[in-house]
Amino acid sequence: MTGNKIDAFPVDEPVIRYISGVNDKITYIPEYMDPFDFAFVFRKNDEGKKLAEEFSEFLEQLKSNGKLEELQNIWFGTDEK
Repeated sequence: MTGNKIDAFPVDEPVIRYISGVNDKITYIPEYMDPFDFAFVFRKNDEGKKLAEEFSEFLEQLKSNGKLEELQNIWFGTDEK
């Protein structure tokens, strides 16, 4: 901390990408300091198993067809349209 201002702080990547997108005085180091995994939880029954499989397929489709990257560019890009 210098001059009663913070020099750095830890935060999740989606949050800092948003913050740095709306405030040009803030930037971030894109190298990961520590990996984090995210997960979804479904009920432990047949319905939950089916839903988990459908969701996994959906996520794989987003990755393979480029839609996930497109959504990231929309959410974290600088184009406000």
